[in-house]
Amino acid sequence: MRTLLLGVGIFTFSTAVHMTAGHWLNDASPLDTYSEAGRVALSLASSGSFSDPFPTLSTGPTAYVAPAYPYLVSRLILLFGVSHTAWWAIRLLTIAASASQWALLPWLARSWRLPHRAGVIGALVGAVLPIPGNSFKWEAVFVGLLFVILAGLTGLLATQERHPYLWAIAGALWGVGLLFSPVLLFPWFASVALLALWLRHTILWPNLLLLLLLPLCVITPWTIRNYKIFHHVLLIRNNLGFMLGSSNNDCATGWGWGDRSPACPGLENPYQNLKAAERFAREGEYQFNKEYLNAALAWIRQRPQRFLWLTLARIRYFWIPPLTYMESRLAVINSLAIAGLTLLSFPGLYFIFVKQRRAGMFLTATMLLYPAIYYVNQQELRYRYPILWLTGVAAAITVNELAKTVSRRAGKEVGLAGEIKRMPASK
Repeated sequence: MRTLLLGVGIFTFSTAVHMTAGHWLNDASPLDTYSEAGRVALSLASSGSFSDPFPTLSTGPTAYVAPAYPYLVSRLILLFGVSHTAWWAIRLLTIAASASQWALLPWLARSWRLPHRAGVIGALVGAVLPIPGNSFKWEAVFVGLLFVILAGLTGLLATQERHPYLWAIAGALWGVGLLFSPVLLFPWFASVALLALWLRHTILWPNLLLLLLLPLCVITPWTIRNYKIFHHVLLIRNNLGFMLGSSNNDCATGWGWGDRSPACPGLENPYQNLKAAERFAREGEYQFNKEYLNAALAWIRQRPQRFLWLTLARIRYFWIPPLTYMESRLAVINSLAIAGLTLLSFPGLYFIFVKQRRAGMFLTATMLLYPAIYYVNQQELRYRYPILWLTGVAAAITVNELAKTVSRRAGKEVGLAGEIKRMPASK
């Protein structure tokens, strides 16, 4: 009950902060549907077809984006239209998802048997972090919320929880998470592998099968839909080829839309370029991405040193975002806060390993596996948000351990002062 009340308080506090700080409350703009996810949502709402991800041209059915977030936005469009009210609705929903994510950190700490105070510290810090503007057009915050829930459930399962319903809930949520973002694929594998390792002598294997098979059951209808349309097995989405090609070329910088600049020879983005969109429609989405994939792999073979430099730059940008590309003062503050949390999180992971080895293994595996795909693709600030909670928890552990050290030293000094006072005066 205490954890629940604390979570409600943090949720209320975070929601109030973002609603008060957001100047968009006075914004009379209509719903922004110019991202690929927004365009697909608009197509779903208007025609019921998951298609046309680009504003340049109608290109037909698509798997260019993962399905869950466009479906969510399309429901709002059906309710409110492309209006000011719909824009408010998606922003408020995103703020609520962000607040829920941070409100769950005390529960997450409890499920992994980490210090309760660390969960509270991480939650309070995250609750006031600005949300990047483009996170109101993409799924990042919702993926973060699902990931926190899944991490907490993994902690409960790691304590040899035998109830099948909890394993089934975790399996179904991993499937939903994959439909929001296929990047969760590797953390899901890590979760299954670690639970099998930890509980190999006591686990009920049907429970583990639930965790392994239910996500596949959840995504299978979407995979079947993709096969019927594209005649190729596409588990969730189909833009990896273009992303690799636009991120690994002579014009690439490692950050943001600069990697997909139309000024780059041989690089044409169908989102911006009508000729590229016509080619996309003519060749088909699968072939278009395959050609970019082949071009990216050929470039990497020819320019391995340049690829290595870009990869190292993207690793740095993921964990410590640059300040020069930011669009606003809040974004700069956000980047500085993320950099600070990252630096504080490394000692925290060490402390977690020492005191709760299983939690340390899971969190470290997540930090290693989740961002791997972004190390070979261009970076954006929103890519960091699905695991920002993790660095928040680890950084809070560091702060908690420092506070304990200072408290112990202060106690020793007080005790020493008391002993000195009690010593008899020398004659």
